[in-house]
Amino acid sequence: MYRKTLTVFTKRPKTRLGKESYILNLGFKEKSGPAWFRLGAWKFVNISDDHDMRICPMCGNFEDEIHILGKCNDLEYWRRQLLPERFLNSNRERLACYELLVNPENWINLGKFLDKTRKIRTTLIHE
Repeated sequence: MYRKTLTVFTKRPKTRLGKESYILNLGFKEKSGPAWFRLGAWKFVNISDDHDMRICPMCGNFEDEIHILGKCNDLEYWRRQLLPERFLNSNRERLACYELLVNPENWINLGKFLDKTRKIRTTLIHE
């Protein structure tokens, strides 16, 4: 039997119609970065190695959600500028990234961080 498993990066199902409440309080940058990340658009414009593994265009390491949020060294400056201190001091693994994504107090700066990440990646890939 086919069973779809959820990752920590998927959203809970909507229970009502209309926009999510957090959308009303965010600007374009704060909305576009997380949309790019959560919808997986970053996976479609990437660099792959001989084994079809996604390679980070910034640092050359394997790229996945955890890498973008917490491990890419080339994003450390922006991570320190925009993300909460408690995230920076954690081990930055799956649970810490999940908390960063679901906690409403992080959404404005997370949106700015992901928007900046998207722009940097796009520039490097299209060079």
